[in-house]
Amino acid sequence: LKSANGEEISIQLFITDDVRPARIERFLERAGQLVKLANVYVIPVRTGKQPRFWVLYGAYASPAEANAALARMPAKYKSSFKLRLVPMSEVRKVT
Repeated sequence: LKSANGEEISIQLFITDDVRPARIERFLERAGQLVKLANVYVIPVRTGKQPRFWVLYGAYASPAEANAALARMPAKYKSSFKLRLVPMSEVRKVT
């Protein structure tokens, strides 16, 4: 993600206040069965004093590419998460 320009787009899977390593490790184990783990990004962020993890998927050059990837997301993710497109410029503001 560091090499992504500000115009690229990612897919937000979720944001969590539960920053316990075991919790995110369990998510990644399950995610590896559904998506390519190399495309999953777990980004530590702080809002005030509260640490959080922002979990994103992929880095796409255009909204069209990101929307196509969004359409291909596993049904489990579509029903469990509030998926949304996130510009890399927004990611950079909090990292």
